[in-house]
Amino acid sequence: VAHPGYGEPMTAPANAVAKAILDCHPTDSSPVLQHLLYLCQGRHLGWFAVPLFTDPSHAPDRGPEGAGLEPAADATGMGNRELNTVGWVLSHYGNLPLRDLGTLIRAQSPYQLADVARQSEQDARIDVDVMRRHFAAAEIAERRAEGITPEVEAAVAQMVAGAHERLKDPLHEDTPEVLEQMRARVAHHAH
Repeated sequence: VAHPGYGEPMTAPANAVAKAILDCHPTDSSPVLQHLLYLCQGRHLGWFAVPLFTDPSHAPDRGPEGAGLEPAADATGMGNRELNTVGWVLSHYGNLPLRDLGTLIRAQSPYQLADVARQSEQDARIDVDVMRRHFAAAEIAERRAEGITPEVEAAVAQMVAGAHERLKDPLHEDTPEVLEQMRARVAHHAH
């Protein structure tokens, strides 16, 4: 999935993502870290359709967890896209207590499906594709709730198309007339 300004997607090891989380949100709680990693993975999959990290997550009773996670010495392998995902998750979920994080995650379909498998003594790995679909649907619902429709997104994409090239053109100026035309197009698509 192409997203302007982010470059190529990167996949970092889970322990590098854990380090990025801990750099911004120090915690001594391994379960909190595991829950935040799950939410980072889910949001990243929902936005970009590629995993943030390749390490698997599992669904034990107490919430998602990965294999023996020891944070890396640094967040090597993470670009702007990946760090922005971590920052967004921390700004939305970082201050929730462990109990609330667990309740939130255990109510989500990726965890519930893996939990059913665990209860029947099968592999309780949380399926990455199920996470991608769940979090992509959640993103669409959140955008609609904020009034961001596909038509508004298309209008914005049309407005910014070619912006990098226009910025390089020293003869191009956004005159008041051009800016007013852009505002009118956005207003038209917003209603």
